[in-house]
Amino acid sequence: MGRYHIVMKSLALITLAMVAGLPSLAAAQQSPQPATPPAVHVPTHTERDKAKVAALGDLSDDHRAKVLAIVDRVNRGQLTDFHAAELQIDAVLTSEESRAVLAEHDKLVRTPNTDPTWHPGRFLLRIAITPEKLRELQLQLQQKQSNEPR
Repeated sequence: MGRYHIVMKSLALITLAMVAGLPSLAAAQQSPQPATPPAVHVPTHTERDKAKVAALGDLSDDHRAKVLAIVDRVNRGQLTDFHAAELQIDAVLTSEESRAVLAEHDKLVRTPNTDPTWHPGRFLLRIAITPEKLRELQLQLQQKQSNEPR
């Protein structure tokens, strides 16, 4: 099982753990128990591949070539700053393309995008890089989060 799926399942478990704590809070306040939110959808490899094709298909030929060139530089290790790569991708896209890419993200995860940190460049980079680079990115993000002051 790929690291992407492990991370997504971990997020689902964390969400479930947080939801499990809500009934005790509700009982303490003597209010009705909140409804359980729908389960978090963890995309399969096939769904992820289809989202990649659809998202890249939403771009003009010129913009698709530029995005894939950035992804290729990341995959080859020539561009190691993932955040910079995301921003470069964002700079290539028109606002219409950005909306279309985020719509593909929403279809993939089956929920509307409400996280302000998600942007088209982030989504395109994550679905287009190799699984090895995706694992590297996830480790880099974990290290960054563990080094941030709390």
